[in-house]
Amino acid sequence: MKRYAVEAIFHEPNSRFAFPLSKTSIQVRIQTKKGDCEVIDVIYQDIYNWEKVNDHHQWMYDTVRMTKRFSDEASDYYVATLT
Repeated sequence: MKRYAVEAIFHEPNSRFAFPLSKTSIQVRIQTKKGDCEVIDVIYQDIYNWEKVNDHHQWMYDTVRMTKRFSDEASDYYVATLT
């Protein structure tokens, strides 16, 4: 399994690859070269969500595992819903 060396990955904000589903959730899509990734996790955060940890402030984040939704002859497409 390749961990960080992927040949092709595509994501474009404000397009069919990221759009709102409701007032509190969005769907994110990633396109990869077919067979290049086994798992994709989205790391996302609210820029205003900071917590004090051991006398310093740390930016808090969440992680969501993406699901492979479909494939074509050249690409795999993964999706995740973020709240």
